[in-house]
Formats: sequence, structure tokens, C-alpha cells
Amino acid sequence: MLSRNPGTWLLRIGWIFVLGIAGAIATGNPLYLLFCVLGFAVLFFLLVRESVRPASKWVTSMNNGIEQGMKGDWTEAVASFKDAMAHCRGRNFRREASERIGLFLLHANRPGDAEPYLREAVTLTTQAFGPMGVRTVTLRNQLSDLYVNAGQAWQAAQLQGMAMAGAATQPSAKAGAADAAARYAEALQLSGDSAQASIYNQQALQALENADRKSPLFIRAVISASRAAIATGDQARAIELLKQALENANDRTSHYLIDDARATLVDLYANGARYSEAIPVMQLRLKSRAALEPGRNAEMRRRLADLMDAAGRTDEAAKERRVAGTLDGMLTAAGHRAQPLGADDKNANPTSPDVDQL
Repeated sequence: MLSRNPGTWLLRIGWIFVLGIAGAIATGNPLYLLFCVLGFAVLFFLLVRESVRPASKWVTSMNNGIEQGMKGDWTEAVASFKDAMAHCRGRNFRREASERIGLFLLHANRPGDAEPYLREAVTLTTQAFGPMGVRTVTLRNQLSDLYVNAGQAWQAAQLQGMAMAGAATQPSAKAGAADAAARYAEALQLSGDSAQASIYNQQALQALENADRKSPLFIRAVISASRAAIATGDQARAIELLKQALENANDRTSHYLIDDARATLVDLYANGARYSEAIPVMQLRLKSRAALEPGRNAEMRRRLADLMDAAGRTDEAAKERRVAGTLDGMLTAAGHRAQPLGADDKNANPTSPDVDQL
């Protein structure tokens, strides 16, 4: 198979021309120029054949599995995904396949099927980009969340513990180290080891103080630290951390992360009966890209209406519920159903621009 790097082949073609011309000049034999032309023709033919080569077997099987899953035929989909991995050769291809399959299954609410693919994706991505790479951290945290949501916090702790060991080899990656320490603290707390959780939570906060705020992992690390604070019951610290994360957000920050931070902040304000503070944050969510999907927008408006009712703003709450009802009616007429507010955007494919860049 030809190299997928076009620069490599341009260099080789250039060398053929140089050697052919040099040979013709040195020997006075024009046949060297003929060999030069023939070599160029052969390389050109191989490059054209490579460019029109049909999709690999694993790509076809993976795409078939995605189509079958979207139709609800999960038995066939799982079989297609296994076939895709059986035909997938090379670390880069296996990394791409396991990531795409794992995230598709996770987003489809099939964590049991997603786990082995995400586990392989995390391993291969760590090898390719290092333990503190943005893509590595993204996938590792999604696998960690899968374990936590499945009631297996000890596995999340094990995963983040290995990440911390990797962070120790990269002293400059303080934001990544803070993220791993915060996630580790959260998992330890949920596993019942509050003493160790407290130690690593403090370690995460200290790493955050020394981290570069321009790091692509800084905001993610602050949000992870807020999760650790929530797990330990320190809601006041969690609120301050989330506010810090949102203050440091910019145009390059993933809108999934921003909406996740705002949603958590709304919940914390509501839990503390701080409805007047929760309402403007919820209104910001409605103005964001996260609210573009009509069903999700309707759910957000109902959530806003509940907050307004609790704050005594009943007229405004009624207006939001009317809009939500209109959106529901439009979706029903179109044959769709509203997406539950709990359907987590964080499981979206991190290879999309919004998730891949922070």
C-alpha cells in the first residue's frame, strides 16, 4: 500500500527526475531520461489507483453497523461492528474505528456495548497523543463517566489513577494533571474512600492554581474539579469553580462543555433555592447552540418555567410553557419526539470541531 503522505511521494518523484537527468548528463545516454519518464508514469498510475480504491472492508462494516443501529437493529449492528474490528489493521485505523464505534454506541445509550471499544480507543489514543492530549483526555473522561454511571466508580478510579501516573511524566501539563486528579478524587469519593479523595482533590486545586489558563485543557479541568467538589458535598466550591470555568470560556471553547457547566450550575443554584441566580443561567442556555434542537429547546423552557414558578414569576413561567407546548406540537406533527433534557451532549463525537477543540 502506498504511503498516505503525498509529500513523501512528491519527494520520490522529484528524486527520480534528478537521478534521471544526472544519469543522462553523466553518461550522455538519453535512455536515462526515458527511465525517468517511465518511473514517473508508474508512480502516477499507482497514486491514481490508490485515490480511487474503494472503501476498506472495516469502513463498510462500520458504516453498515451505524445504519443498522439507527434503525434499531442492534443485533445486526453489533455483529457489523465486530466484523469491522476484525478487518481493521494498523493502530491508526483501529484507533479511529474503536473511537467512532464506541462513541456511537455510547450516544445510543448502549454503554455495555460501548465499553470495550472505548477502552481500546483510550489505549490507542494515549499511545498516539500521550496521556495529556486533548483527544486522550476527552475519551478517557467519557469512559470514566461510563463506569461511574454504571455504578463501577472503582474502575473509573483505576483509569484516572493511570492517567495521573502518565501526567507525572509531563510536569508542564498542569491543566491535564489537574483534570486527572479531580476525576480521580471524584471516583475515589464515589467508591467510598473519602480520605484519599480529599488528598487528590486538594492536589487538583493546587495544580489548577499553577495551570496555564490558555491551555486547551484548563476549562475541562475546572469543570472536573467542580464535579469532585459536588461528590464531596461542597456545593459552594463547585459553584465558584463553574463560574470560573465560564468566565474563562472563549470562542474556541466547545459549546458542549459550556452548556454542561451551565446546566450543572443551574442545578446547584436550584438545590440551594437560589432561583433568581439560576434563571439567567438557564436563559443563557436557551440562547446557545445547545438549544437549537426543538425538542431540547422545549425541555429547557419547561425547566426555566419551573425555576420561574419557584421564584414567583408565574406569568413568565406560563409563557415559557406555552412556547414549549408549541414546539412539542410541531415535533409531534413532524413525527419526532422531544429529546430528554438528560440526554447528554457530552457523548457526542469528540472528533467534531466543537468537541475536538476546547
